[in-house]
Amino acid sequence: MLSIKNPIYIENYGYTFNNPHDFSYLEASYGSKDTSKSLFINGSALDEYVGAAHALIKSYQLKPATKEAYKPLYYQSSVIIDDNKVKAYLYNYRDTLGKNIDQDYRLIKLAVNSAKPSTLLTPDPRTGSNTGFSEMLNFWSGYSMSGLFNGNKW
Repeated sequence: MLSIKNPIYIENYGYTFNNPHDFSYLEASYGSKDTSKSLFINGSALDEYVGAAHALIKSYQLKPATKEAYKPLYYQSSVIIDDNKVKAYLYNYRDTLGKNIDQDYRLIKLAVNSAKPSTLLTPDPRTGSNTGFSEMLNFWSGYSMSGLFNGNKW
């Protein structure tokens, strides 16, 4: 059996999760903690042990990692995450990977977030230079018209 430092390093051991949701469970359970005393690779399974007696509580199926889909720090892929952007982000920090679990954990979170589409919307450009007065007129004309359409009499 081979102990692993943290689930984010799973592909550095030559394996990846057969079911990516298993990683989500392990990430929620352990976060950036050192798991070398509780997670072990045993053949094609990742075994989770707990307690001083090392009681096996769960096994996760693994499959061999491929060179084409290799992730230096594991994350759960999604259709909204651009894997190439994540890899490019991690490439910029390649000299610091693997030295500190907490730092790597934060780094993969930043890389995944940077690879998601932006939710920032650009404002519409202003059409004129004196928009303050015209905006006020638009507001009051819309306000009065809505009153007429809703049955109010002026």
